[in-house]
Amino acid sequence: MGRELKRVPLTFNWPLRKAWRGYLQRDLPYPKDCTVCHGDGLNAETRELQRQWYDGENFGRTWSYDYGFNPEGERADRPPWRVLGETPKWEYKLTRDEINKLVSEDRLSWLTGERVVKVEMARGKYKEGRNRYAWLTIRPLLRVDGDTTRGVAEWREMSVERINRMAMSQPFGGHDAINCWIAVEQRAKRLGVWGWCHACWRGKGHGRYPRKLKKAHKRWQRTEPPAGEGYQLWETVSEGSPISPVFANPDDLVAWMVMHDQTDPEAAHRFVFGAGWAPSGVLTGGRVYDNANVMLLQP
Repeated sequence: MGRELKRVPLTFNWPLRKAWRGYLQRDLPYPKDCTVCHGDGLNAETRELQRQWYDGENFGRTWSYDYGFNPEGERADRPPWRVLGETPKWEYKLTRDEINKLVSEDRLSWLTGERVVKVEMARGKYKEGRNRYAWLTIRPLLRVDGDTTRGVAEWREMSVERINRMAMSQPFGGHDAINCWIAVEQRAKRLGVWGWCHACWRGKGHGRYPRKLKKAHKRWQRTEPPAGEGYQLWETVSEGSPISPVFANPDDLVAWMVMHDQTDPEAAHRFVFGAGWAPSGVLTGGRVYDNANVMLLQP
């Protein structure tokens, strides 16, 4: 933890290792969720598309996976699984425009196989004084259903069904919540139903903050503890809290740091009578100097 010397009154008795109240800004209480959109800020049509992406509410009720069989009914020991029952779930029924949108947002790296890396050019390949680094686009081999393809162009030639099947075979399902949001927005706009909730404030999913509370929150300023004649050691990794008693004599604080804060005597003396502040640590020469021991690095 970082260390800082504070001059406080001798009667200062704030609890040790408890953040000073003047450093803590009161959080704004979060407004209640909108009763229409339930907090997501979307209109009813877009919200229904989002729900249907996973259709998790109906899993085990109207549909389930037949673990052990693939969609063709053949025995399998890994996904994709056969779906039993009826479900509007469309996580693996993306259309071409939705796939293109996800690729443009760099969300299907398992499909494109493309990544950009920074490489150092060999000597002689660049002029002296110029940047010797270059950005290289790597397009590794992609193995799809036993076939081998290379590069980004080939995925555009794959059928939509094949790409959706690839997604089902990926670790963690191939899609995450970000992909869900992107695909939902793309489909909703294509269907002409994209929009925010009309009932809540600007589609935020909740009501307004009380104006007085919001102004008070903006006016908040950090306040230091009261100044005085005493000497006290504070940590600065959290918002800031005292970690030592208040001493009337600086030499007593030096002795306390040596005894209770694992500080070198010379470093403690330099800290109290000098800088009065030290970082959490410094690594140099194969050795770690923590807290006030950093003062040993001063010439």
